[in-house]
Parts: sequence; structure tokens; C-alpha cells
Amino acid sequence: SHRRYMLAPRKSLWSTPMEVMCSALDLLQLTESDILLDVGAGEGNFIMLAVERTNVCKAVGIEIVEERFDIALREMQKRKIDPERCTMICGNALDQDLNNGATCFFLYLTPRGLRIILQKILDEVPRNRKIRVVTYMSPFPVTAEVDKPLKKVLVSTQQHPEAQWPLFYYEIGGNEGQDTFNNITHSNKNDHELNDVPVTIDNVVLT
Repeated sequence: SHRRYMLAPRKSLWSTPMEVMCSALDLLQLTESDILLDVGAGEGNFIMLAVERTNVCKAVGIEIVEERFDIALREMQKRKIDPERCTMICGNALDQDLNNGATCFFLYLTPRGLRIILQKILDEVPRNRKIRVVTYMSPFPVTAEVDKPLKKVLVSTQQHPEAQWPLFYYEIGGNEGQDTFNNITHSNKNDHELNDVPVTIDNVVLT
């Protein structure tokens, strides 16, 4: 069974930098008809930002670590986030039904976790529903159903201006999209306002 294994990076509980989250929102282009699912949502920073900055209908985070789940709930109350639009689930993503209307996914998982979740998405989400997916740090494995990403964005951050954190954008199901990405976009700290949403960005060192 896969259920004993963590899907997300857990040696250090890294938070996704603000600049990366903003770039992910740019890629997803959320609208009022979208339901966003963040698998391995940590302290809920991405789903809260999505609700605050877009018209997304609903954003749902799944987090297995109870301490991080509790922090997310407290932060949602502190920021007066609408609980009808933004919710957290404490549990294993592999126990959740992904055929829940989700149209967009944000995934910061290990390569193994991405492989497992991709198969779960393909198994459970109707093929006639087009879903948009952004993965952070690692791409999906290339499979018969999913080719290379449509877009790859490299993001530098205020804390690590020399680093290039990768985001990968996919469209799965529905109308057939482009098979491969044509360009690599570079983003930097000047692209987004960083001071209006409180967020803790942990020290991150690539190894």
C-alpha cells in the first residue's frame, strides 16, 4: 500500500515562497467557475492567497500533519477567510475522492508523490473534464496520458535571488492541448507585491 508513505517533502517542512505562489496563480488563472485543490497544503498559505486574490469559487487544502492543519485553521480565522470558499481537510490525500468537482490542482510533492497523485487524478477525475495543474519543484513523470508540461516558469525570490524555483503547468483531459512547452519564463521578486499578505518563508537550500 502507498498509504504509509509521505507524498510531500517532509525532512524540512518548507513553505512555498510568496513569489512562487503568485506565479502559480498567474499560471492557473482561476475564475469563479473553478474549484482549486492543494494536495499537501501545509499551513494553507496557497489556498488562502487564492481566495484573497482571485474569484475562485472554492479552494480546498488537504494536509496530513495535524499541527500544520491546526495552524492553517487559526490563520484562516485571523485573516477572516470565508469558510464557504476556503476549507482544509486533515487527512491522507490518498483517502480522498478527487472526483469532487476540482478543476485546478496545486502540487508541491516528491517525484514519487506526484506519480501516485497523477495516477489517482487519471483514475478518478472524469476524462471529459479539463483540469489545470501546477506542480512545484518537480514535474509529473511523462506517461502515455500526460506528456511534458505546457509551460515551465522559473521564479527567483527575495530571500534567494540567485535561485530559480521551477513551476510546471499542465492541462489534462477535456480538449487536447499542446504536447510540449515552448518556452521557459523567468519571474523575479519585482513581479508581485509581497507585503500585503503575511506569510513565513522558510530558509530553503537546494541539495
